[in-house]
Amino acid sequence: MKTKYLISFITLSFLIIIGSTILIEAANIQYPVEELGNCENEAACRVYCDKPGNMEICLDFAQKNNLMSEREVNAAKNFLAIDENGPGGCKGKEECEEYCNNIDHIDECIAFAEENNLIPPEELEEAKKVQAAIKRGFKPPPCGNK
Repeated sequence: MKTKYLISFITLSFLIIIGSTILIEAANIQYPVEELGNCENEAACRVYCDKPGNMEICLDFAQKNNLMSEREVNAAKNFLAIDENGPGGCKGKEECEEYCNNIDHIDECIAFAEENNLIPPEELEEAKKVQAAIKRGFKPPPCGNK
């Protein structure tokens, strides 16, 4: 169960951090959104925010409008500041999710998250416990890595 939690957490972290797709679903968002290139609707705002040059603006907008937590925004900004690909050279949400969903990559994904301050200390501690259990021979159940 802890392995399932860890993999889900790492996947969620990379979805937030790498995907950089801001959910413009809040009821108080009025279109067009001037700060986001005057996007006319949610789909257009997603396209705008998926462009690397717009990600920081979108993160600021998300934080200002409570679309992401402060922790999520900070983690995403930390990842943007890294200026490199994710673990295993993954690029984008799908690649990094697929890569880190594979339990064989747990060491690399946790190390990357730790080195780049992407996981809060208490969650990192839990992840390392799961990592240590796997190294001792614990075999996670075949749960499809999710």
